[in-house]
Amino acid sequence: MRRDASPLGWLLALALAMALLAGYRVWMLGHLGIDLFFDESQYWFWSTELAWGYYSKPPAIALLIGWSTALLGNDLLGVKAPAIVLNALSPLLAFAIGARLAGARTGFLAALVVATLPIVAGLALFVTTDSPLIFFWLLGTWALLRAIAHDRWRDWLLLGASVGLGLLSKYTMVAFGLSAALALLVLPRGRMRLRSLRPWVAVLLALALFAPNVLWNAALGFPTFHHVAEITAEEASKGGLASLGEFAAAQWLLAGPVFGTVALLGWLRLRRLFGDEGLVVLTLAAVPLGLIGLVQAWRGGANANWAAPAVVVAALYAVVLLGRAGRLRLIVGGLLLNLVAGSLVLHWPDVLHAVGYGMTARQDPYRRMRGWSELMQPVQALAQSRPGAMVVADDRELLSQIAYYVQPARLAAWFPGGRRPANHYQLTRPLPADWRGEVLLVHAHPRPDIVARFAGAQPLAVHVVPVQPGQERRIEVTLLTGFKGYR
Repeated sequence: MRRDASPLGWLLALALAMALLAGYRVWMLGHLGIDLFFDESQYWFWSTELAWGYYSKPPAIALLIGWSTALLGNDLLGVKAPAIVLNALSPLLAFAIGARLAGARTGFLAALVVATLPIVAGLALFVTTDSPLIFFWLLGTWALLRAIAHDRWRDWLLLGASVGLGLLSKYTMVAFGLSAALALLVLPRGRMRLRSLRPWVAVLLALALFAPNVLWNAALGFPTFHHVAEITAEEASKGGLASLGEFAAAQWLLAGPVFGTVALLGWLRLRRLFGDEGLVVLTLAAVPLGLIGLVQAWRGGANANWAAPAVVVAALYAVVLLGRAGRLRLIVGGLLLNLVAGSLVLHWPDVLHAVGYGMTARQDPYRRMRGWSELMQPVQALAQSRPGAMVVADDRELLSQIAYYVQPARLAAWFPGGRRPANHYQLTRPLPADWRGEVLLVHAHPRPDIVARFAGAQPLAVHVVPVQPGQERRIEVTLLTGFKGYR
């Protein structure tokens, strides 16, 4: 396929399209009428206490939310802005990769495909560690292509920075390091580059950026690494062939049926693949992580988003293949199919309303993000009326939503000890054993074991919020006095 003379026009058109898409997603936040998911509330809480690490994640997500809320405030948009911005910037990197390998027109289409992939559309409205991970994964892929081709300091340093910042976003970025190493070993020019100092400086830069998180973990007994190990052990009973099949099918659907199929067919043509440096890099940026996900799904179960960067690069690889073959109509067809599928998911409540069906909890994809702000209203009022009281809960979901929607002066987790902390609140904010003030216990179910550790208990509120037919949220608030200690 003929390469475009200048990508500037395509890039400007893409920038306009991404600005419009970001504006649409901002509008969708209000249109859906959702609250924060409890993981998002937890990340917001982390952003108020910036550190080099947290119980279950490295620090980038907290830093991003800290920046966005400093600019936009602590409302829904301020918290979710990093996801909207990063999911508008990642397609620009897809454009750079696609334009390099197949021309600016294909790069433009690749960017639109990435922006509308079901996995990206699903992540765009929710602040997760996957959004920065995908951004740095694509940035690293672009830098790797350029570094192998040109062996310039700026490309190697960009590669090292991408890996280091990716590791500070999500530990899955380790797999990209493996992919980059494989690409350098497999490709003739890659092996030649290893003889110079530049790639090794890139490795040192990545490690230097990641080192503060390792030191933070070491100072606290490596809580994040223990958490990952425990999650893996807990998932061990969920594996098997059924889990493997579900994970593989999910990856195919999240890439879109057209691009998932084209990528698989392209990888089966190994002889053609290894004759092209760019295709090898894209393959190795996707396949190892995908295979790791498949193994994990078989051994112990895996969430569909665990291989999100692999899905994005697989779709990008498919677009490059189709663009080189001049199959632009197939690219557009796959793009439209993904756009329709993503729109149906985002607007599912509108679709049901339009056809006259009432929404139930099982039909609502946003049910876990509804009802929290209303549920926390009595907790907020009671915390404000007793500013010296410690607000306590023993559930991470409740603690996260209390932290964001109540923002009490004092917040603590009930943690008697005797085991490893199970969340960041237990790690950093356990109720002190010598606490002698009032406690406002927030609980979804009766907790006689907690109440028994206090001299006095007075029920203050029971609050029930109907969310959808078949779904409600319920909490109780109990005033506790005279803490006797955990034992």
